[in-house]
Amino acid sequence: MRNNYLCNMKTILLFISFLLLQQFSFSQNLISNPSFEISDTCPNTISQIKLATGWWDARPSGDYFNVCAPYFPHPINCVAVPLNSFGYRTPASGNCYAGIISIGGINEDRECLGSQLITPLQIGTRYYASFKVSLIGEMYQPNRCGINKLGILFSTLRYDSISPAPICSNCEQIYSDSIIIDTLNWTRIKGSFIADSNYSYITIGRLNFNSLTDSIQLSGTLCIAYYFIDDVCVSTDSVYSYNYTWTGINDISKENIVTVFPNPATTLLTITTTSTQPSQIILYDIASRELMEERFSGSATLNIKNLAKGVYLYQVRDEKGIVKQGKVVKE
Repeated sequence: MRNNYLCNMKTILLFISFLLLQQFSFSQNLISNPSFEISDTCPNTISQIKLATGWWDARPSGDYFNVCAPYFPHPINCVAVPLNSFGYRTPASGNCYAGIISIGGINEDRECLGSQLITPLQIGTRYYASFKVSLIGEMYQPNRCGINKLGILFSTLRYDSISPAPICSNCEQIYSDSIIIDTLNWTRIKGSFIADSNYSYITIGRLNFNSLTDSIQLSGTLCIAYYFIDDVCVSTDSVYSYNYTWTGINDISKENIVTVFPNPATTLLTITTTSTQPSQIILYDIASRELMEERFSGSATLNIKNLAKGVYLYQVRDEKGIVKQGKVVKE
């Protein structure tokens, strides 16, 4: 009897441990720089979202606001935090946020942000995504409106300034049906969907046609909607995603300096890090299919002799997430 009792207790404890490990593994943000906190260079003017590590323009050209930016009373290009040319706004968390024009008048112009997921989505898995937005105040934009259909488009293709994200009809998997007009607080946009492809990229903004977007005119006569963006999260855990606030856990380590050389390369590709912690290098083809992977400490060398000539993508990760990502040319 005692042995049966101990056996049952062990089974229960193992089951509980399994559930806890599952919850821990699921509670991961697939966005590498979710609150725009990590940058190699401090922004000093508008249209510099590319300075936020892991982010770029999916449609030109987003703004990057950082507490490190100098403040000066200029009507156009101050990107300081919390007071800048677009208003006074404290971050939803941390010291930084992004900003985009989501509708710019009667034409279809708009700005969108792009980023690569830490790992591609798995087909058949439900994902929960969220991000926070806040509308610019009247003082800083006399022609001002609030809109709906702000959202996230997941894609297998990388959209950027050269190949911008398409304007489409309700193509975003996650979006807001509500018109967002709050200029004082941050509003969380959230939703879920089941992945039908191995999506590797996201585009944040409004891709819906103007004719399919609802708006409320708040001041002036021309509908211009500028939103600040912060705290982006994609996860398989709904509670984690829908309550996400950046805490630095997914921080990209500034202490880990990574070098990938030579580039272009012909036979061997060498990766070195200044960190003593375990790292991982993953090499993908241009369609984000994983080709090679190696775990290492300090340095590693990949033999790429048998790869076809062309452009490849890589990610270097440590225990905190993506440390460096980029392209390498195989000659």
